[in-house]
Amino acid sequence: RGARWLITNGHPMSTSSLYAQRYMRAFAHIPLAMTDHPESALVICFGVGNTVHAASLHSSLRSIEVADLSRNVLEHASYFRASNHDVLHDPRVRVFVDDGRQHLRTRAPNSYDLITLEPPPISFAGVSALYSREFYELARSRLKPRGYMTQWLPAYQVPPDTVLEMVRAFIDVFPT
Repeated sequence: RGARWLITNGHPMSTSSLYAQRYMRAFAHIPLAMTDHPESALVICFGVGNTVHAASLHSSLRSIEVADLSRNVLEHASYFRASNHDVLHDPRVRVFVDDGRQHLRTRAPNSYDLITLEPPPISFAGVSALYSREFYELARSRLKPRGYMTQWLPAYQVPPDTVLEMVRAFIDVFPT
């Protein structure tokens, strides 16, 4: 049906399907539309580039950073050019092959208007840390005072009690 899939170790990670593009682009469009003159965004986990491309459509952004652990994922971005529009060649986009947590630690407080991420499946090594209170506290410290954080919640991948714990950690750090 014209969609391409990014599959890692036999697991579908992302796709260029219209359904997926809709929610992935919302991770950027909704918060950026609610921000007066956003200037900076960080996308953790590139996938096929739908979210990064959506951010690039906001002309006020001067800096769009991408942090992804996998150089291979980034090298395959051209296979998804139809949906990401070659966004990695946008001069505002800077790519870091790095763990999202480590990348945030290297940034100054109040660096971003938006931090957004759709991590791999939570069962993959290290991914659960991206749903922890500690990660949310780090991310919040790197957001500007009226900044936003958006994140995929893999509710179907974990037991209901774990979902509630993940939501509680987020709400405790981002109460309003």
